[in-house]
Amino acid sequence: MRPPLRRAAAVAIAAAALLGTACDSERRAISRDDLPEVPAEPDHVVELGDDGFDADELEVLDSDLVEFRIVGEDDHGIRADTRIDTGLLFPGESTFVIFDQPGTYEVVDITDEDQVLQVESVPDPDEE
Repeated sequence: MRPPLRRAAAVAIAAAALLGTACDSERRAISRDDLPEVPAEPDHVVELGDDGFDADELEVLDSDLVEFRIVGEDDHGIRADTRIDTGLLFPGESTFVIFDQPGTYEVVDITDEDQVLQVESVPDPDEE
């Protein structure tokens, strides 16, 4: 049996979620057909360790899957613009990103903002 505080918190979260969806008449369920196709394997792998990224620059297609692997002893994470923020990831963890809007992204290590990776996303010629 759950402790009363945990049960109350779970009920409050569920009620807030239901209230949020009830107030937003523009929301709709996402079907599998709405999801983008994601490659099974990453097209690029970038390692982020205690000394920063393993590269300074990366050029990708706007359909490429990029894996960011956390290596070393410390926690790290990435942030780019307002669209990407992984929070802290532990050593050995990975996160995957598709830079689906062409342009230049400044990807920073959230634990050391002096560590920067410039990612240039270009249109996929096969998708045009």
